[in-house]
Amino acid sequence: MSKLRTFFFFLTGTFSLSFSKAFLSGLKLLRVLDLEKVPITKLPDEAVYLFNLRYLNLRRTPIKELPKSIGRLRNLQTLDIKDTNIEALPRGISKLINLRHLIMYRYTGVHRGFRYINETKAPSNVCKLKKLQVLACVESEGNIVRLVRNMTQLTRIGITNVKERDETDLRVSIQKMKLLSFLSLIVSDEEEFLRINALPSPPSSPSKSYLGWQTGTGSTLVLFTS
Repeated sequence: MSKLRTFFFFLTGTFSLSFSKAFLSGLKLLRVLDLEKVPITKLPDEAVYLFNLRYLNLRRTPIKELPKSIGRLRNLQTLDIKDTNIEALPRGISKLINLRHLIMYRYTGVHRGFRYINETKAPSNVCKLKKLQVLACVESEGNIVRLVRNMTQLTRIGITNVKERDETDLRVSIQKMKLLSFLSLIVSDEEEFLRINALPSPPSSPSKSYLGWQTGTGSTLVLFTS
């Protein structure tokens, strides 16, 4: 078992956190850890010592937070915390220098084909992840909209809580992302006016756009997609 590289956890009965701790401590060569739907509220401490880990899936678990030491996983390339109870990322996220995919939104409902989503708050230093290709979704707060222009490898990004004052920074950031093929924007409330025509289409996509209205929350959803 010590040479195991991939581990998918399929829950068929009761789950013991103490068992998972003992089990993970002996898997130093593990590259893939899939805990989707496992009823854990925290990541076992032993997981952050899996130096060779490339893929960590916590999707649809009731986990509430990531450990501050998550940055120890320097070789991690995919972190999936979609549909969890994690509301904010720790500052240590910026140490995941090889991260390519950061998936961290929650679906909260569907109306007329459009899905309502809640984002996960991220510290501004998340923009230090220069190898990131997918960032879905991040909340626009502080100077996040301006800083994401430095993430030039992005092909997909979703930003929520967008405000009218973000328009200029959005335009510049989109133009900097030469590989971008998917952009999702959700404004903070119905009082915010975002001039869609003032925003460039993602450089690598055709001029095709979709505009929807999330009536349940009063938010506008704008999608450019190839």
